[in-house]
Amino acid sequence: MGQWLRRLVLVGVALAMAAVAGAGYVGIQRSLSAQPEAAFDVAWRWQPLGGPAWIAAAQRSLNALEERDARSGILSELGRHYPLAPGLWLGRARLAHAAGDTEAVGERLRLAVTLQPGDADLHWDAAMLSLRSGRVDEAVGYLRDYVHLRPRHVANAVLSARRWVAGPGAVVDRVVGAHLPALERLLGQAARWRDWPLAAAVWERLPPGLRGDATIAADYAGRLLRDRRVAEAVRVWRAAEPGFAAGAVSNGGFESPLAGRVPFDWQVRAPEGVRVERDEGDANSGEAALRLAFDGEHNLRLRTPRQYVVVTPGEEYRLTGQWRSDGLTTRSLPYWRVIGEGAERREGLARIEAPRYGSWDWQPFSATFTVPEGMELIRVELRRDPTDNLDRFIGGDLYLDDIALEP
Repeated sequence: MGQWLRRLVLVGVALAMAAVAGAGYVGIQRSLSAQPEAAFDVAWRWQPLGGPAWIAAAQRSLNALEERDARSGILSELGRHYPLAPGLWLGRARLAHAAGDTEAVGERLRLAVTLQPGDADLHWDAAMLSLRSGRVDEAVGYLRDYVHLRPRHVANAVLSARRWVAGPGAVVDRVVGAHLPALERLLGQAARWRDWPLAAAVWERLPPGLRGDATIAADYAGRLLRDRRVAEAVRVWRAAEPGFAAGAVSNGGFESPLAGRVPFDWQVRAPEGVRVERDEGDANSGEAALRLAFDGEHNLRLRTPRQYVVVTPGEEYRLTGQWRSDGLTTRSLPYWRVIGEGAERREGLARIEAPRYGSWDWQPFSATFTVPEGMELIRVELRRDPTDNLDRFIGGDLYLDDIALEP
């Protein structure tokens, strides 16, 4: 008899636990599908003594309800069962804000984040409520914690803080501090915004090791260069490449691998119909040349390789190099173009035509030009234009080597 009674008790306990769990699950699902204002009432009907659906449902209802009495009722019920729930104290802080009691706002927010210090969303809510209550210093502190917990959202925190904190340097110091992942992400975001004062403030606060990182410096310098902020781009790039020299073509002999995203090196973006690669088997000098292999099936527009070179306005320069052809077809042949890049305008400065189609051995090319005033940057670029001629599909190979710029 005793054994059967124990089994009966165990079965009853298991059924009761299943009923509680089932009620919790149903309560969660029903409260999620209900209107936000009614979410807490739905959860309460399924679990009147409290349960897993309560806190989330209470938060949804508190965020949606405008009436102070309704919000107070939810907080009172929640507080009886979960006096240390962070959402409870966040809700009470909102009620204090509505009543104009800024001191109570600060006290309740501090308790909320103390109860759950690792919740990024809670820190964000605390920051926004502190700002609305005029508690700027505390808001900035919550934003800083938010950034450290969720560095990928540093831009949101900085945008919010800039309305209250003067100066990009102060914003970075107070909101980001020395948190390296957040600093690195904010640098890229500021550059994408073209917010150069903010980007400069972040860059100055990066440790030398990160400023010397070629990937970080290349991305930032490249964005500066595209905005024609030449002097700043040079300064940034020299942090990663101290030996970088203005007024010279980088890797003109193609002895080093093509660097890709490096701002002052060859940029190669080959269209369909041509393959661009270093060739170590046929160079005019040194160990390698650059080979462009055209497949003979495309009437392509070519704008590669290209390189930006820092120059002195008003100075005369001479572009030189070597090239050779192996079976180039069509009369629309590749040619070199030198373009001056100013802040407000561009200007073609020189053009060097290929000698002829067919094949020819290594031979020099050159062009002399003067950089207009106001231009600190030129673009050296190999081009080919599409044509309507019958021989429009370009085939064969073109080799380049020993590209140089001489003052």
